Amino acid sequence: MGASYATLTLRDNERLEPCLNDRGFSVQRRQGFAVVEVEPGEEHVQRQARGLSSCTGQPVVAVLNQDDERLLLWVYVSGSQRHFYDSNPMHLACRVCSYAEFSEGAVGREAGEMAGLLGVPEKAKALRSWLGRRRGLGFISERQRHAAIAGLLGLPEPFPTRAAAG
Repeated sequence: MGASYATLTLRDNERLEPCLNDRGFSVQRRQGFAVVEVEPGEEHVQRQARGLSSCTGQPVVAVLNQDDERLLLWVYVSGSQRHFYDSNPMHLACRVCSYAEFSEGAVGREAGEMAGLLGVPEKAKALRSWLGRRRGLGFISERQRHAAIAGLLGLPEPFPTRAAAG
């Protein structure tokens, strides 16, 4: 089992510093982006992403990797959630799983919207493929899926975090 981590990624600019002050965030600046490490936890990650996107006025990609078994991804714009992704097989509508009748669809048009929000609409088809791909078809961990998605969106790759290092 891998370690859990949570990050918020957004363009690095002058509006970011005042929004980060007094919050105790760990920030890495790479490739024109700020990657902010936050404590894992769905509600916490969403709250931090909402606040940071509202404060900076720019899109924030929030990622929660749960023990390399499940990848959750949100895109917030101006404090509002505009996209959500969950790699859980039930969310990916596993056709051969015993719980298939309870499955939800995960991607479809949402991949195109997410690619558009992040300024890379031409990557929608490839992004849709990675969002819907089952583990073992090109990757073996959710960290690898995260890296592929980040690359398509022009974001920096995931980095080792305190949780992963410890």
